[in-house]
Amino acid sequence: AFARLGEDFSPEVWGNGLVYARAKRWTLSEPEKPFVPIRPPEPPPEPVTDVDVDAEFVKDRDEIKSLLANRRFEELDHLFARYRKGREFYVGGARKLHSAYGVVGSGWKDEKGLARRKVELQEWAAARPDSVSARVALAGVQDFIAWRKRGHKYIGETSPAQLEAFRREMALTRAILEDAESL
Repeated sequence: AFARLGEDFSPEVWGNGLVYARAKRWTLSEPEKPFVPIRPPEPPPEPVTDVDVDAEFVKDRDEIKSLLANRRFEELDHLFARYRKGREFYVGGARKLHSAYGVVGSGWKDEKGLARRKVELQEWAAARPDSVSARVALAGVQDFIAWRKRGHKYIGETSPAQLEAFRREMALTRAILEDAESL
């Protein structure tokens, strides 16, 4: 709405650290409106600290790890079935079933740990032939193995041997999921 800015101006520094140029002379096409700086947003309220939002997840995670380590597959199946049917969620909104698959599909530090976890899940699937949960968890680990063999590089930088290993492992993942789907 300014027709032209006068020749001389004075800089002004506001609380937010930005420098504004306020002209000493203005030629206006409409009446001058006062300059009102925008206030910075109010800081967010302090988080509630008397509730441990992770306590329930940590308890469930430890229970799942214990059931898997002690080969208590029937109880593990019942827990997963409860999560699946109840559509249960944690305080932060994460679905308990998704978190449970994350627990059984992780927790290793090296290749030997990954191989051990795959064996544990294969034992669960063998011990509970009607368990969809065991097969979905096993497929998740198998998928991880496939991507690990493929590597993280772009397709043009991935060797044919890596791609073939990836295809082989993904075929196993698909077979596991097709087996689970038939249940």
